[in-house]
Amino acid sequence: FVQAIIGFFDLTALAVWGSGFYVLGRRLKYGATRVRFGTFPFLVGHPLKVTLELPRALREFPELRATLRLAEQVWEQRRSGGKTTNELITYERWAEEQVIPRDRIDGAVTLEFLVPAGAPVTDLASTPPRYWELQLDAETPGIDYHGRFLMPVY
Repeated sequence: FVQAIIGFFDLTALAVWGSGFYVLGRRLKYGATRVRFGTFPFLVGHPLKVTLELPRALREFPELRATLRLAEQVWEQRRSGGKTTNELITYERWAEEQVIPRDRIDGAVTLEFLVPAGAPVTDLASTPPRYWELQLDAETPGIDYHGRFLMPVY
């Protein structure tokens, strides 16, 4: 019984170390992505224009997926086996995706989305909190690229 408990803790420690090495490997491979805003802040009903300065390792991919989304976080109660737990759930309220082929990117790429008129604005202090984010995804050899950036939409 004691060996099973020790084995469980060993596996947990191994999983934590593995996750840490994965995050470190992604950081070493890609470094930092810089986002330059066309205007600040972005306004509802107007274009959201950003320029991404991509790391050198991110130039070998078939396509880059960029998704602008409005997210809202809500605490929900879950019941399981007589226990009630609170869980933070993120809902996507609106999204638009653009797929950028590799030949359109030369170290930097400019993206433009139209924030719909009448859409909710960023409000991190409210309950539930709402925010706009830009998510970038690209499949590359080895570790894939994923990035998320908060967008100031007011």
